[in-house]
Amino acid sequence: MLVKHGSDQIRLTRTYVFDSPSSAASVLSGGSKNGRTEWRDAQGRSLRANQEAMTVAPATEALNSSSEEQNEKYIGYHSE
Repeated sequence: MLVKHGSDQIRLTRTYVFDSPSSAASVLSGGSKNGRTEWRDAQGRSLRANQEAMTVAPATEALNSSSEEQNEKYIGYHSE
């Protein structure tokens, strides 16, 4: 179930694991969305921009950060 969270956000009332960023953004927005462009971190950077930045980061940095840790950065942020 979705509930209002603050003036411009909504949240799920229980933990739910989505198959993709797009499916999460689509459910929360009520329409079809590209999650890689909709999800933003606290600095306003899209998931796509952060993923692309990781592809040019040094290999050791990428090895030290699991995909689960990267996804945790987006928990609690809203889709625009």
